[in-house]
Amino acid sequence: MLKQLKYDFSKLVLQKKYQFIIVVVIMSAVFYSALLSKKGLNNIEIVNNGLLTFRPIYWLLCCYMICDVISCDYHYQTLKIIIPCSKSRSSYIVSKVISSASISLLTLLAYLLSTNITSFFLTSDYSCSIQSSSFALLCIGAIVGIFFFESMIALCMIVTESEAATIGMSLGTVIIMLILESIEQISRYLPTMWLSTLPSIAKSKSGPELSVMATFIILSLLLFANTIRVFVKKDLFA
Repeated sequence: MLKQLKYDFSKLVLQKKYQFIIVVVIMSAVFYSALLSKKGLNNIEIVNNGLLTFRPIYWLLCCYMICDVISCDYHYQTLKIIIPCSKSRSSYIVSKVISSASISLLTLLAYLLSTNITSFFLTSDYSCSIQSSSFALLCIGAIVGIFFFESMIALCMIVTESEAATIGMSLGTVIIMLILESIEQISRYLPTMWLSTLPSIAKSKSGPELSVMATFIILSLLLFANTIRVFVKKDLFA
């Protein structure tokens, strides 16, 4: 497992496209925060407005990065070389999930830190814009959503072995959820919303929303387990 993780993380570090994505995200955060500060908003308002704007873009970026990490060995036809070197096929899948979740979460942290630092220096309000508890819940909401998309993407990639089908399915799912966010009765139950709503849901201890989140976590675990089951039985050397 550790050997596979080290290999996957080294690939993430060396690939310039991920570096480019994070740099663009940081620059966008700085620019948008500076723009909002000119309107007289305080730190909290800048962070909240920035996150509201960034959230749809973030989920599209997440799906792209997750698809890229999981499908890269299929795309470059290196799977038959990598699998024999991995301790097990289960370790291979788990490593892909952890590495894709890491780059997705790193992108979010880069945006949030850039927004906070920029708003701190450009406004006269030096109060903390995000409390540690709210920040932790925000990250948990993002992780749960990331894991749900990872479980779908991994299963689709392993079953279809089609990069185009996997990307189409993942982006289509995100776009549909973003459209459904306009329906107030549904929006609070969507994984794409937990990134910004989980702190308020936890504070109000809203049973239905937490139950739906737990259901999505269980569904993700089932999809993930099924992905491993299919992949272990798959003949990759035919």
